[in-house]
Amino acid sequence: MSRFRFRLIAISEVVGRIKGASAHAVNHTHPAANFRWQSEYGVLSFGEKVLPDVIAYIENQKNRHQSGPIWQQIERTEDAVQSASAGL
Repeated sequence: MSRFRFRLIAISEVVGRIKGASAHAVNHTHPAANFRWQSEYGVLSFGEKVLPDVIAYIENQKNRHQSGPIWQQIERTEDAVQSASAGL
């Protein structure tokens, strides 16, 4: 019998803990920042074969956002959010 116990944790719980702990750390270190995370988040999975593409995407994300083009499959703009909300 294993001496380790494993508990399944929902992705939402993991993300919530990360967001809560990081916001607490930022606000503790820089109180004037009044840092808060957005309420939504997304989770993607990908195969090891595309890992270099994902890393390159993340490393160049700031420049990409400044120049305009985005990956429609994994990012959304405020226009898309407003359009989706209007259809509810």
